Amino acid sequence: MQIATTPASEAQSGRVEINPRVETLMIRGSVAELVGDYRNALEAYQEARVYAPNAPALFLAIAQVYQKMNRFDTAMEMLKQGAAIDSSHIELLENLAFLYELKQENEAAIRTYKRLISITQVDIDYRVRLASLYLRSDENEKAIAEFEHIVKLGYATPDIWRPLGLLYVQEQRFDEAMQTLQSWIKESPDEEQGYIDVGEVFKAQNDKDGLIEWFEKTLDAHPEFEVVRSELQQLFLEAGDMNAATALYEQAVARDSSAVTSIGQLALLYLEAGDTLSAKKMLAKLERSDLADPGQVGFLYLQAGDTLKAETLFEQIIEQRPDDWRSYYNRGQLSYFGSKWLDTIKYLSKAVEVNPKEPALWLMLSETYIRIDSLESAERSLRNALELAPDNKDANYMLGFILYQQQRADESVPYFEKAIEVDGNDFRAMGILASIYDGKGNYTISDSLYERALRLSPKNSVFNNNYGYSLSERGIRLEYANELVDRALEVEPENGSYLDTKGWVLYQLGDYQSALEYIQRSLQVRDSSAEVWEHLGDVHEKLGQYEEAIRAWRKAYQIDGTRKTLLEKLEQLENKPE
Repeated sequence: MQIATTPASEAQSGRVEINPRVETLMIRGSVAELVGDYRNALEAYQEARVYAPNAPALFLAIAQVYQKMNRFDTAMEMLKQGAAIDSSHIELLENLAFLYELKQENEAAIRTYKRLISITQVDIDYRVRLASLYLRSDENEKAIAEFEHIVKLGYATPDIWRPLGLLYVQEQRFDEAMQTLQSWIKESPDEEQGYIDVGEVFKAQNDKDGLIEWFEKTLDAHPEFEVVRSELQQLFLEAGDMNAATALYEQAVARDSSAVTSIGQLALLYLEAGDTLSAKKMLAKLERSDLADPGQVGFLYLQAGDTLKAETLFEQIIEQRPDDWRSYYNRGQLSYFGSKWLDTIKYLSKAVEVNPKEPALWLMLSETYIRIDSLESAERSLRNALELAPDNKDANYMLGFILYQQQRADESVPYFEKAIEVDGNDFRAMGILASIYDGKGNYTISDSLYERALRLSPKNSVFNNNYGYSLSERGIRLEYANELVDRALEVEPENGSYLDTKGWVLYQLGDYQSALEYIQRSLQVRDSSAEVWEHLGDVHEKLGQYEEAIRAWRKAYQIDGTRKTLLEKLEQLENKPE
């Protein structure tokens, strides 16, 4: 690299002097930069500036070193200084435009690319970058103008035709979109994406008939286009034309009997149509193919109801790939779908042994342990999952749920709270957390959580019942509590817990006769609840039916001798003067 050290006026007159010291320093800096010794490279370039303080190439060299050091702000400052000296230095301006883009300073990048275009006139890359920046700034018409200019210059390629065509679609300039995309197809007739994008023109105009006709013509000319075939199949399925969808893939398989994608899709269509025999014929083809994924074939056999065949395939995969955790995972999934929990645990345990770093494996293993009520093992698996993925909402919810089930409510709280933090719509965690705070007497939080959960899941019978019961126990908003429990009973009209809640709300409202009917109905469903028997005694007492009240309270105390309030009630009523 030669660095001119003479003033610009002399350089323009042709008298250019090259300072040998500058050349030496530039060579030293280039060598240091090449081996990654950026500190010495900078020292050499900076010293060269002492002898050539106005050389734009030195500003560029220094900036490029700073870029390699990821010191982009400093690099940008050096480039700006260089551009102030020589506003036509192309490489310097290119680097500056790149950094503006990197820092998302779109307006500055646009100005710089415009300057580059004014210098070079026909550089297509600058116009492409400029169009991309306009797109990023939602200035579609300006982006279109740049792409159109490139087309006019005769430099259009698929990288130009496609974004221009899709921009026309976005701006609802459908005729121009069609013309542009057809130009792309004419230039690249074997490029499937062009035909798919023409389909976008029909979709944007909601012209399903035109879209189907276009895809059918496309497949006639290019039967190898699998994406077009898949899109056309989906259109037929949406129209309820299963026969047409099936015929598409029958034609594909007839054309190429080794096309595993088409064979698999045809098997699925046969299964959806209930034609298990034809589906199994296709699966037999897949099984013989070296190109088919044995795991996918196994799951297709499972869908076809041939569990034994599916198991055989998955066992073969394990033999072939004993060090691949996915072999055991897929086999475990098969057992899971068949509700064979111990088998599932066996295969998933092997999967986590091979790959202990995959959170999804621990999560599925924990779900299976829950199925067999092995909560301690489920807890260990979930803690492993959370160690790998602490923000996994399902793992947090499930661990919270397991702890809650084991009467460890306080321990469960942070996991439910984390699940809600990760997913603000997790009404499951909200509902359980509400009941925990309810039990602690922190009603401000519990009521807020109940309300949030019910906004997300208004027909959730458990939340409606629990919230209604909480309000009735506090003797507040009783009409609303009555509405809540009615919603719960709409979902489960014979649920003993909900019937008891309804009775207790009516008791609090002073409708003792109706309360009696609901609580008696509750006992027909669940006569082992001390709480319901106590409620029955309370209602009888209000109705003046003292002997019935005493019998009910004694029954409640017989079931749960820890309810000391029962002894007080019995003593007061038994000592009550007649």
